[in-house]
Amino acid sequence: MSINILSKDIYSKIAAGEVVERPASVVKELVENSIDAGATSVCVEISDSGKKLIKVVDNGIGISKDDLEKLFISHATSKVKVLNDIYNIKTLGFRGEALCSIAAVSKCTITTKQKGFELGHKIICIGGKRNEPEPISCNTGTIIEISDLFSNVPARKKFLKSDQSEKRQIEEILRRLAITNPSIRFEYKCDNNEPKIYEATLDIKKRVSGIFGSEVSDHLLEFQSMRKDTVIKGLICSPSYTTTASKMFYINVNGRFVKDLYLHKSILLGYSEFIPVGRNPAYFVSINVPSSDVDVNVHPTKIEVRFQNHAEIARILQSSVRDILLQKEVGASVVNYFEKTSGAAPSDYIQQSFARTHSSAANNADQVQVLQAPVIPDVIIRGKRFIQLHGRYIIEESQDGISVIDQHALHERILLEELKDKIRVADLPRQFLIIKSTISLPEDDLALLLKNKSLLETVGFCFELFGDQKIRILAVPAVLKDHSAEEICREFLGHLEDDDSTPEELLEEVLSVIACRTAVKFNDKLSEQEVDSLLEKRKKLVVKNHCAHGRNMEIKLTFNDLNKLFQRT
Repeated sequence: MSINILSKDIYSKIAAGEVVERPASVVKELVENSIDAGATSVCVEISDSGKKLIKVVDNGIGISKDDLEKLFISHATSKVKVLNDIYNIKTLGFRGEALCSIAAVSKCTITTKQKGFELGHKIICIGGKRNEPEPISCNTGTIIEISDLFSNVPARKKFLKSDQSEKRQIEEILRRLAITNPSIRFEYKCDNNEPKIYEATLDIKKRVSGIFGSEVSDHLLEFQSMRKDTVIKGLICSPSYTTTASKMFYINVNGRFVKDLYLHKSILLGYSEFIPVGRNPAYFVSINVPSSDVDVNVHPTKIEVRFQNHAEIARILQSSVRDILLQKEVGASVVNYFEKTSGAAPSDYIQQSFARTHSSAANNADQVQVLQAPVIPDVIIRGKRFIQLHGRYIIEESQDGISVIDQHALHERILLEELKDKIRVADLPRQFLIIKSTISLPEDDLALLLKNKSLLETVGFCFELFGDQKIRILAVPAVLKDHSAEEICREFLGHLEDDDSTPEELLEEVLSVIACRTAVKFNDKLSEQEVDSLLEKRKKLVVKNHCAHGRNMEIKLTFNDLNKLFQRT
């Protein structure tokens, strides 16, 4: 097989694939250019989920006529002149490939004017071929219009997700940029809908409130740490405001939004004494380090960076999170949270399932010591063929060894299967609220709820629109009547986001939330009869190995396994 040298048309479209994955990628690149141009106001307008039109208007410094002619040349940039500049990047863009790549798969129109000039200029590039700049009367700044995205590469277009999904991706990109740059005014117009406006502010908490609502911002704690040339500051939520969903994680490094699993884990470690495993906090963290100490040129979309002192930054971040949680005296809310999620009186559903009543930890709140492990006087509940260990695991005899069973995972799986059987016959019972809960939601979350309104009503969760981007919760599943309606809503939202899921799969996700919340928890002591009931119901399960979240439900140790562990051959 001979080696072919690709034509410019082919390799430009291949290169575009690295930068322009979807309409949201275009929005990211264009808005970052506006920020680099010193804009204090940026307006983004999209039509048909960005496929028909993406328009970005800014009031930045504009582009000269000479530079306008170079814009669509690959690797033409104003931000790098010599090699060492790559290791001292202070701007969001620097490679000089974005506009060239975007123009290769769309029609790109740029209108721009610099301050002090009477006229600006306009240039059009279609499929990588441009005309000459023409004089035009316009405001200072730059307008970039991208139309007919991927029209000349239909194979790329057909792999885009649904319109709603692509819109959500664009909105998330804008949220990241708006949170990272609160001093810039952002306006977002989608089709013929009312524009969404985030006014400029020096207060990051106000920006978060403008985006996510006061329901989020009211639970945020502010912190700041300074060590040598490193400044870490931001907002983290109180332990009472956590969910199983993974949504509000925002880290920026020198003004650039990044994803960093190592830093994310360090934040979770800071929370480890305050929230149970599986719960996720919201956080908005800004890290400022010398530009020479971070390499931003390690990922095609610059979503990842490499630190010179990664471990030290993670350590500072972890200790900062832990310290602020302790300083703000969140102990009482921690106790209340654990009572609510782990020790509250069970719902009627649990009572029917086990014919028993849990004692509520709330009655003994004055005896609880914050951040101390729960005291369980009886570590073992004995039965005929099993023991319950520390209120957590059930160890059962079997013919060829033993089985170690996670009591929460087992009960969760049992409840899920029972809920699925019930909903095949009729909608689940609902509990109407005497005092209705009103919640402000981001636009994409609201759209997600409205899209799945019928599905949620079948499980007993009912709501209505109540003003601008607000809902009023009318009813919750009867089995969750003792739980916070707002938290139930957030939990459901976290499981409705996958556009590739079928309605049946989404329904099972929602039912798994209900099952998880109503199942017995770790540290719940069970009577012999209750453990017997669990083990009997386990026999009828089709899925016996894992819970609804995919975790192991049971681990078997045969005599051969035990003999090997004790070195008996």
